[in-house]
Amino acid sequence: MQSNIDTAMTKMTSSLSLDTTGITPLSGEITDVQYGSIPGGAVGTIVTLQFMLQGCLDELVRPLTYHADVQNDRVTFYVTAFNAHKKASETTACFVAPQTSEQVFVRDKKFARDQVQVVFLSQPSQ
Repeated sequence: MQSNIDTAMTKMTSSLSLDTTGITPLSGEITDVQYGSIPGGAVGTIVTLQFMLQGCLDELVRPLTYHADVQNDRVTFYVTAFNAHKKASETTACFVAPQTSEQVFVRDKKFARDQVQVVFLSQPSQ
């Protein structure tokens, strides 16, 4: 039997533009947790994640791949996020590191900030 995350991953595709020179795993941080409407018209907990990109013109590869593991009164999101390196970033200087955000959600559950954890996958060991 195929797991839900495997099924979700086979349905998702990301396309990289021709000026992408590589990708690197990213980690981020939670900036907001709220309960509200989610895609498909249902309700659930929406978690906003903030990412610092590695180059001035780099992009976050979308959509993010994630899995929400609900255990009792807590949820852990397992997220794989990638920075898409752009050729133009090699010769562009920026005054402030570029940031972007993306949302992940869990349907039909309401969690407070202290009940939400995010684990970023594909990060090098420290």
